Amino acid sequence: MGVDRSSEAIHLARTSAKRQGLDRRATFIVAEALCSPMDAASFDAILMYETMLAFEDKRRLVRVVRRLLRVVRRLLRPGGRFGVTLEEGWPLSSAERRSVPEGEDIYLTPESTFHELLEAIGFRICRMEDHTAAHAEVAGRLAAYRQDRATIVAALGSQMFNELIMAHERWAEWLSARRIRKLAVVAQRPH
Repeated sequence: MGVDRSSEAIHLARTSAKRQGLDRRATFIVAEALCSPMDAASFDAILMYETMLAFEDKRRLVRVVRRLLRVVRRLLRPGGRFGVTLEEGWPLSSAERRSVPEGEDIYLTPESTFHELLEAIGFRICRMEDHTAAHAEVAGRLAAYRQDRATIVAALGSQMFNELIMAHERWAEWLSARRIRKLAVVAQRPH
């Protein structure tokens, strides 16, 4: 089952599943992760990939993350696993926020805070991997964007293209300097 609040993302997921012959085995729904319509203890595993920066209530991020982890715990069967990617770091300064488009929407979670929240909800951390270097390298691949500038500008406009380049430059800088780290975490709900 795939869940996303974006109907466009769900459309892409359904299209991809159909192309791969998985559409009869996969279900995709438009919903908020924090307001899950699924039944409790329904899943053996839950994966949240590139999701943590998407929560709108950033100013109360710790409260939102705690609530999210409670929902995940409720949905997992005992012994179930939770995989999540996390942009880790201390809160951005005002100057850092101003240096990137939509910087006011970037709220990072320190690793220690995330660990404490997982453990407080009752999860046991099984594995943590640091993928910062790989993400820095991908974020820094600006030549491909610049090569396809005309196509991107035609679809999104010049301002969006310039913001896209600026955002990728800044993320590549922060990741390369390890100002922000990209972590993959696997935790388990106790039996």
